[in-house]
Amino acid sequence: MKRAILLLLLLIACAQEELPPSPPPLGDSGTSGRAIGGIALSTTELPSWAGPILYTDISPAKAREGETIKVTVEKPSFVSTKFYVHVFMYFFNKKSNVWEKVSLNAGESGKVTQQWAENKAVFSFNADPNRFVQGNNYLVVYWCIDTDARDDNGNKIWNCNNRKWGLGAFGLLPRGIPQLIEQNIGQANYLESRQETTTEGTDYLADYQTTTGTKSTVKITAFSDIVSAKKTLAQNLAFLQSVSTTRANTCGFLISGPTTTFSWFSDSNRVVVQTTGTTLDESLVNAYNQKYSSNCFLIPELQRILEGKTGFCGNNIVDGDEICDTSNDTACFGLCKPDCTCLVLAETSTGTCGDFLVERPNSLNVVENCEPPQKRDLVTGQVVSGSWCFLRDPFNSKITGLGVCNEQCGCVPGSVTYPKCGNGKCEQGETSISCAPDCPTDSTPPLIDLATPRFQSIMPQFFTYEIQVHDLTSVTCDASTDGTKEQLVKSGITWTLSKNLAIGTHTVVFSCTDAGGRNSTLTVPFTVSGATQSSEPAVTQPTTTEPAATTQPSPQPVEQTPIVQKTVDVNMQNFAFSPQTININSGDSVRWTNKDTAPHTATSTGGPASFDTGRLDFGQSKTLQFNTPGTYTYKCEFHSSMTATIVVT
Repeated sequence: MKRAILLLLLLIACAQEELPPSPPPLGDSGTSGRAIGGIALSTTELPSWAGPILYTDISPAKAREGETIKVTVEKPSFVSTKFYVHVFMYFFNKKSNVWEKVSLNAGESGKVTQQWAENKAVFSFNADPNRFVQGNNYLVVYWCIDTDARDDNGNKIWNCNNRKWGLGAFGLLPRGIPQLIEQNIGQANYLESRQETTTEGTDYLADYQTTTGTKSTVKITAFSDIVSAKKTLAQNLAFLQSVSTTRANTCGFLISGPTTTFSWFSDSNRVVVQTTGTTLDESLVNAYNQKYSSNCFLIPELQRILEGKTGFCGNNIVDGDEICDTSNDTACFGLCKPDCTCLVLAETSTGTCGDFLVERPNSLNVVENCEPPQKRDLVTGQVVSGSWCFLRDPFNSKITGLGVCNEQCGCVPGSVTYPKCGNGKCEQGETSISCAPDCPTDSTPPLIDLATPRFQSIMPQFFTYEIQVHDLTSVTCDASTDGTKEQLVKSGITWTLSKNLAIGTHTVVFSCTDAGGRNSTLTVPFTVSGATQSSEPAVTQPTTTEPAATTQPSPQPVEQTPIVQKTVDVNMQNFAFSPQTININSGDSVRWTNKDTAPHTATSTGGPASFDTGRLDFGQSKTLQFNTPGTYTYKCEFHSSMTATIVVT
């Protein structure tokens, strides 16, 4: 009778999609919309209804006021059964002390059935200063994994993070100052910004510091009266001529001393880069010159001011009694004379080369006779000029032949040969230097993603090794079982080998090398037992019923002193973790050592428990012990492209 009932339940389950149970309420005793319940949230203690946030990306991790925060909950690669995400997440409004609900973005999420999205859910909300405070703010998501198992009553068993909301956080930063570059530049780490009002106008200042202690300050002065400022500057022309120079393709003035100062003018702004010591930080000069292009005609302009002349011919600005000014000759017809007067007057510019409209003249003050320009740039791969066009007689407009359209939308005789660079293929003769768009720089070793053997204990004696390898270049892989080297069979990015192993303990070492000679290894210890079973479990998640709500969260990794089973070294070098994936046993430790001049961290992004080494400068190390089995992912807080994985068995 019981078997018949179970069969009936299974038939019903096949007829309609089975979904996870609804999530528990937020807070200790309240429902959504209520406060956290007075529990102090910290990185070491979570409220009873919440667990660590897993399989979730919060971007950016630190947002400025007004920015959009995107939260993505996605099925992990090792899960082969169904993965559901609840269609609502909540953020905690610290200004009103309530939870606020956020619906998923339907266009970016998976299929929605009732209150659940399959495989992926994406949420977004605004970092509103009326809701959040500077520092940490909190949000929760809820997901469930199908364990592919049922209880005695035929009900599907779900792993829903121990039936707890995943509790995460994001940081809120004050609004930035758009006149400045508020991020790391080269080896200079951004510290802070400020704004000051002076008699000249408004100053915007940003402080930077390298890992070796060199400090720099960049000051942008927005003049309230640039004409008066240049008249004052002209009185010091002799001195300015003596210190005039070029640094990092920037025309400016260099003054050396206990500090090194380099300054330049850009429109109505003055930019000053001041560095402690005798060496100028040219990376700051280059970066700010991209934002504030230097005026390389300032010296002759100041000379004309001293002579009492009202306009400066050559500064690309029609000023004083000028009619035109070199390339900025909108009042002329491309015929601005050296004294900035017109040979022939012309109408105002009517358009832009590349807008698919033939105009006389365009914004470059050129009479167009073709559109649009099409030609790939050798470096960027961007199409800029070269489409076919008809050559015409300038007097009667009769067609005289074929030509190509140049960068000014003028038809010129000849033909164009498209370069290979920019077609998306890294071909013979192309390198990351000669053609970066087609041949991107690969500085990281291959990433090995283990499929089998995934478990510490394997039942069948005959099974297949399987790994997937990711890299920008071609890769070769092999494996060694108990010291015996073997060849893997490649199919796409998957490498396999079928084995028949004796009962007992074995060790397989996978080794992969890319075209640049960078190597990654992955060591996997496992045991072949004598028992038999039809296939491996479908997922690595537990298939038992969920523990009671009073179960404490898994302990976090803690720093250990010498009494450990084994310590595995991970180097922070060339802005990467090496090795990128390691496999250790429960109780083993990992020691991170920074071998770069830039600071790094190892900060968890997912796994059974969170961890953080804190900032490690050059030569510094940190050791943490891992006692809870599972897959841990982590990154560097300073360099988000640095990611790695720890598998604890």
